[in-house]
Amino acid sequence: MQSKKILILLVAFGMIFLGNFAQAQTVDVRKQSQTFMDLGAEEAGLKEKGPPKSLGIFIAEITKMFMVAFGIVLVLMIFIGGYMMITAGGEEEKVASAGKVIQGAIWGLLVALSGYAIASFVINNALKVSGYGTS
Repeated sequence: MQSKKILILLVAFGMIFLGNFAQAQTVDVRKQSQTFMDLGAEEAGLKEKGPPKSLGIFIAEITKMFMVAFGIVLVLMIFIGGYMMITAGGEEEKVASAGKVIQGAIWGLLVALSGYAIASFVINNALKVSGYGTS
C-alpha cells in the first residue's frame, strides 16, 4: 500500500514538474504546407520554372494523368475481384461474379493501356509538328 502511494506521488511529480519540458512550438502552418507542396510539385515535375505551358501541353498532361488514374483503379478492381474469388467459399455464383469483375477489369486495363499508347503517340507527334521541344 505504501509503495502505491509513493508511485502515485512520483507520477504526479513527474507530470507537474517534468511536463514543462515538452512545450509545443508555434509554426506557420500555411507557409510550411505551401513549402511542402512546392517541393512535392518540383519532385513530381509539375512545377517548372520558365514560361507557362501551352494549352495543348496542358491537355496532354491531364489526359495522361487520367489514363494513369484509370489504370490504377482497374488494377485495384483486379485485386478486389481476386479477394471476392478467395472469399467465395466455393459458391458458384460468387466465383462467377468475381470472375466477371476480374475479366471486366482486365478488358478495361487493356483499353486504358491502348488509349494511353494512342494518346501518347498523337500528343508526341502533335508536339513535334508544332516545334515544341526541338532544339
